[in-house]
Amino acid sequence: MSRTGVSRYVLSCGLLTVPILVWNLAFTRFLPPPLSSEEFWRDIPRLLAVGENATRLIVVGWPFLMPLEISTTSQRRGLLLFVVGVSLYCLSWVVLSLLPQSRWSLGWVGFLAPAYTPLIWLVGLGLMGRKLYWPVPYRWWAYVGVAGVFVALHVTHAAIVYRRHSQQAAIIFDAPGALREATELHDADRLFGQDMADVDPGLLPADAAVAGPQLMRQSFRPQRR
Repeated sequence: MSRTGVSRYVLSCGLLTVPILVWNLAFTRFLPPPLSSEEFWRDIPRLLAVGENATRLIVVGWPFLMPLEISTTSQRRGLLLFVVGVSLYCLSWVVLSLLPQSRWSLGWVGFLAPAYTPLIWLVGLGLMGRKLYWPVPYRWWAYVGVAGVFVALHVTHAAIVYRRHSQQAAIIFDAPGALREATELHDADRLFGQDMADVDPGLLPADAAVAGPQLMRQSFRPQRR
């Protein structure tokens, strides 16, 4: 069915991304402290941050230039891929939020899931958006290429955060049964999102190899809001 007038530009592939943006805004606060906005962006290389945000803007804005049409086989496959990808993306958030201390959430595959699962639904968007509103040369894989760059940068960012928290959990407590310095207590508060003065002494063993995983687990406890 053809569309004319303003509706032709309103009914774009970008409409499919609106629920995802709303989801992100509404539920980010339920993610574990390491994935909160302030902690997630701490000490990230500037070049990586700029590249990630720039490609994010392109990936989010581009679909609003693509008509939403589900008339060909490839477009229907794209819609199916989009639905599957969004479902997996939201599920990865739910698991991290409800089961932050599970083996899945504490492992790198689960921790990075919200960063790499968007590639699935972004490819679906690319397959649906086979053309732009204007008669210019266009190939659907151009969008997928930019989306791939964004996901690669986003995964790199998330991997840095995961590595930082897993390593700091192991090294910040290297004195038997106690914190080394008061300044490190402040760093621990920022790392684990809680008052470390309230930490159970039983979770501060002398063996850093044991302390690391235990404190990583404690750092993933949802914060009361």
